[in-house]
Amino acid sequence: MSKVLDVIIQDDYLQSITRSKPIDALSELIWNSLDADSTFINIEFQPNSLEGFESILIEDNGHGINYHDAELAFSSLGGSSKKYQKCSPDNRILHGKEGKGRYKAFSLGSNFQYISKYRENVNVKEFDISLSEDTLKKPTLNDVQPNLEKDSTGVKIIITNIKQPVSPLFVTNIKSDLEKKFAVYYMI
Repeated sequence: MSKVLDVIIQDDYLQSITRSKPIDALSELIWNSLDADSTFINIEFQPNSLEGFESILIEDNGHGINYHDAELAFSSLGGSSKKYQKCSPDNRILHGKEGKGRYKAFSLGSNFQYISKYRENVNVKEFDISLSEDTLKKPTLNDVQPNLEKDSTGVKIIITNIKQPVSPLFVTNIKSDLEKKFAVYYMI
């Protein structure tokens, strides 16, 4: 007799996709912003008193992700909706297609908060998702709230509990590394 099995993602596999070089992790988050048609991406490293960093903030002015799409994206691994789209809403060729790039943020820090502001009809709505390296399989998706800044959409990512490879030396070199990687976007 045949038996249909459910595939269960083990912790060690999930942790393996959270590892990358810090520059690659930051690049994945920038690609997500560009895939959302962002024209502005701000990256801030908040220093702490020990010559390290308290947090990393990545903020964009893209379309954001709506609540339903976020629920699907953060409750599964792979299966990105970008796989079936060729272009963004503003007709830019999409980069991400595997649905796992957001997990690379854990190469930068152990805690990750993802805040999305998106337009639904004429209203701007907002929600956030929190993930922790200790509970990778259990992201917390908070309820949608109305946003009073009706013109402002985008995503803000706050990464905390910063890891050792993200040192002041990394930040010193990162600007030139990112400029090389995203040079074509400087020309547009």
